[in-house]
Amino acid sequence: MSADGHIEIEVELNSEKAEKELDSLSKSLEKDTAQAAKKAESSVKQSVKQIEASAKQVSKQTENSAKQAGQEVKNTASSASKQVIDSAKKAEEEVKKSSKRVTEEEKKQYKEWEKTRESSKPESDPSKPYKESSEKATQYWTGAGSKIKSVVSTITAATGAGAVAAGTAAINAGKSFEAGMSEVQAISGASRKDLEALTNKAKEMGATTKFSATQASEGLKYMAMAGWNSQQMIDGLPGVMNLAAASGEDLGTVSDIVTDALTAMGLKASDSAHFADVLATAASSSNTNVAMMGETFKYAAPVAGALGYNIEDLAQAIGLMGNAGIKSSQAGTSLRSIA
Repeated sequence: MSADGHIEIEVELNSEKAEKELDSLSKSLEKDTAQAAKKAESSVKQSVKQIEASAKQVSKQTENSAKQAGQEVKNTASSASKQVIDSAKKAEEEVKKSSKRVTEEEKKQYKEWEKTRESSKPESDPSKPYKESSEKATQYWTGAGSKIKSVVSTITAATGAGAVAAGTAAINAGKSFEAGMSEVQAISGASRKDLEALTNKAKEMGATTKFSATQASEGLKYMAMAGWNSQQMIDGLPGVMNLAAASGEDLGTVSDIVTDALTAMGLKASDSAHFADVLATAASSSNTNVAMMGETFKYAAPVAGALGYNIEDLAQAIGLMGNAGIKSSQAGTSLRSIA
C-alpha cells in the first residue's frame, strides 16, 4: 500500500472518531441543556408560587384591615344613633312631665274656682276657658311627643343605612387597594419590607393629594413595569402624582409617560419631580398638553437623550412646535428627523 493510501485511511479513521466524539458531545450538551431548562422551569414555578403566596397573604391582611375599618365605622354610627335616641327619649319624657304639670295646674285652678263660686249657677260656664286651655295644652304636648317619635325613627333609619353604606364602601376600597398593591409586588418582585414601604407611600399620597391610595397603586404599577425598584418608585411617585394633578390627565397615563421618557432621556427616578415640573410648565405655557407631549417623547426622547440634549431643551422645542400646530406624534417624528 502506498503512503498516500495509508494517510487516507488514517484521515478517514480520525474523521469517524471525531464525528463520534462530536455526536457524543452534542448528546451530552442536549442532556445538560434539558436538565438546565428543567431546573430553570422548576425554579420559576417555585418563584411564582412564592409570589402568589405572598400576594395572598398581603390580600388577607389588607382585607382584614378593611373589615376592621368598616366595623369601626358601623360602631361609631351605632353609638351616634344611640346618643340621638337617648336624647330624644329624654326630650319626650320632659314633654310628658310638662304636659302633666299643665294639666294639674288647670285642675287646681278649676277646683279653686269651684270653691269660690256663688251658689247660683251663671248663664255661661266660667270653667269653659280653663277646660279649653287644658285640652289645648294636652293636644299640643301630645302632638309634640308624636313628632319627636317620628324624628327618632327617621334618624335611626338614616343612621343605620349610612353605617351599612359606609362600611361597604370601606371594604370595597380596601379590596381595590389590596389588589393594586398585589400587582405591584408581583411585577416588581418587592420583598415584604419593600411592599410595606410602598403601601405606606401610596396611603400617604392618597391622603395628601386629590388621588386615592388605590389610584396611587396604579401609578406604582406602571413604574414597576418600567423596571424601577422599590426605592425608585417611592422617590418618583410624588412627582408623577403632582404632574397628573396639575395636568388633569389620568394618573396611570402620566406615570407611563414619565417612566418611559426618563428612561429614554437617561435620567434617574429621583429626577421625576424636576421632570414633572418642566412638563407642567411647558404644557401650561404652550399650545399642547401632557398627553400630547408624551406621544412626542415616544419618537424624540431616545434620540435627544442619545445626543445629550436635556429635558428643558426638548420641552421647549415641543412647546414651540405645538404653538405652530405641530403636535403629538407628528412633532416627535419631525424632531427625530432633525436630530
